This record gives sequence, C-alpha cells and structure tokens, in this order.
Amino acid sequence: MRKITVNGEVFLWKIRKRMSHEEDHNTQIPIPVQHISGGQILVVFVGFTRAYGGYINNSPKSVTPKMIEPLIREAIQLGWKYNEPGNPIALVNGVLERDTRNAKWKRLAPDKMSAAVFFEEYAKGRRVFCNQEFNEPEAFRNKDLSGCIFDQCDFNVNFEGTNLSNTDFYCCDLKRSKFVNSNLTNGGIRLCTVDLIEFSGGITDGCGFHSNWYYEKYIQEPDFESIFRNPPEKKD
Repeated sequence: MRKITVNGEVFLWKIRKRMSHEEDHNTQIPIPVQHISGGQILVVFVGFTRAYGGYINNSPKSVTPKMIEPLIREAIQLGWKYNEPGNPIALVNGVLERDTRNAKWKRLAPDKMSAAVFFEEYAKGRRVFCNQEFNEPEAFRNKDLSGCIFDQCDFNVNFEGTNLSNTDFYCCDLKRSKFVNSNLTNGGIRLCTVDLIEFSGGITDGCGFHSNWYYEKYIQEPDFESIFRNPPEKKD
C-alpha cells in the first residue's frame, strides 16, 4: 500500500503484484484508492497496462503518486464521499460509476465547448471539465482559472498571462497550446500530448510534469526542464 496526501487528507492506493488474465491481454489496471480511516473505495485508471508485448504502445511505464493525485481531487469534486461507508465506485471518463466490475476507461471524442459557456460554468463554481474541446485561442489569455481539473480535453488555446494555479491537465491534448508567463503553481500536466507546446516565462513552483507524450515517447520532469524551460538556442 502507498500513501498520498490530497487536500490535507491521507489516502492509500495500490497496484496488485499478480497479473490477472485481463491484464495479460492489455486491459488497463484498475487502481483502488481509499481514505486511511476507511470509507468508500474509489477505483481509478491511468492508462497503465502490464501486458507483455502489449497492444498499447504508449502505456505509461509506471504509476506514480502524481498520476493518482488529480484523479482523487476530481472524484471529490464529483461527489465521492471518501470518509463515508459505501459500495466501491469507479472514476471513468469524468463520471463516478457504481459498476466497478465492468468499468473501463477509454478515450472519447471531445465535445466542443465555447469560451463563453466555459466562463459561465466556471463562474457558477464548476471546476471539473471532461472530454471538452476548446478552440478559441485568444479567449483564455490573462484569465483567472485556478483550481480546475481538465480530463481528456483538447486545447487550441493561448494561456498567456493566465492564472492556472492548482489546475491539473490530465490526459489532454495540448499540442496547439501556449503557456507563456502563465502561473502553474501547484498544478500539473500529466499523461498529456505536448509535442508542439510553447512554454516560457511561467511560474511553475510545485507544478508536476509527469509521463507526458512527446514525439512518440514519454518524458518526465528532467526532460521538461531541458526541452521547455531551457530550450536550446536557435542557430542562425
């Protein structure tokens, strides 16, 4: 069992050592999470599979606490009563499902959401956005978007000067996005596609950058430092 602290609360999570028949055939591993005091079990998925010679070539090679943290936050936002008894539930594609036996994460085609609708929902207190496509590049500049969770969203967005503190991007397509002079304090970019992302001058204290897909390979924090924060000088 591994411990993780989220919002001051301690949770336990684990990946079983023995591989099941389904896992051997590339089914994603369900990861149980529970509050340290007991309570309802949450099952989450991070796209991890242990199949030998697997069918999914871009599966993460390992699972880290930084992958689990935003899913716990998302489940709590969606109503998971982690400190109360109850039958297990699963977080799948931004929804809490009761059928944990058949729950399986899958990549869904995103629905388009206009900037106007997004800001209206944000003003009402909504912070979890799943399977949405945002395609208004200049509408998100110099905004306050702190505390959001973006799960499987596609972005063609310029976040220049935007406050994204405590905001997590999880399994998102960020290839066409810019993070110039953005505030990503205590946020995270995890399991995202970041091929063409532009990043410079941002505040990234406590920001996690883990297992992101960059030109057909996963890159971690050290790679982020060298590729995005300290890009090589262009030659004339």
